[in-house]
Amino acid sequence: MLSNIEIEIKVVLRDGAALQEHPAPHDQEEYASVWCTALQRVLCRAAPHSKQIRIQQWKYGSVAVKPTIIRAMGLPYAAQSLHRQADPLRVRPEKLLQGVDEATGLFRTAQAKEYPSELCRALVVTLFEGLAKRRRAEGSTIRYASQLGEREAQWLSTVMQCSQTVFAGHFLPDYQPTYL
Repeated sequence: MLSNIEIEIKVVLRDGAALQEHPAPHDQEEYASVWCTALQRVLCRAAPHSKQIRIQQWKYGSVAVKPTIIRAMGLPYAAQSLHRQADPLRVRPEKLLQGVDEATGLFRTAQAKEYPSELCRALVVTLFEGLAKRRRAEGSTIRYASQLGEREAQWLSTVMQCSQTVFAGHFLPDYQPTYL
């Protein structure tokens, strides 16, 4: 969590933006939640254009009800964009993802580990729309790679190398058995 927050803060303080997803806090206050930490509460109030947005993943194609919070930083209109992309005609699922499926022996919650494709799309659209609106309103400063310091240039090079990684064709999401 601390590594992620460090990266997000550095990005946002350099006029970037960030989105973070985590399940919404449980109704019973004694249950742990990342959103209940002092760091998250302070961070959400202090970061530029920061907001916690509560969504229901089923409105974006999830097979079950999964209350979720998306924290947006650097994106003043993220809530409007994200909610606009929810499917208002989708029927709320009745399926519960608790316990173990007797037929497969797998935890039912495993089905919700991967984001539904409609939620992935909504997050990407929210990020790009928000950055585009900020660019129109605030302008932008373009920094070329030749203007970066040694540490920033190394980081950019590493990001570029990692983004070109090709996974083997047999790669499966973590909830799928490896024997398939």
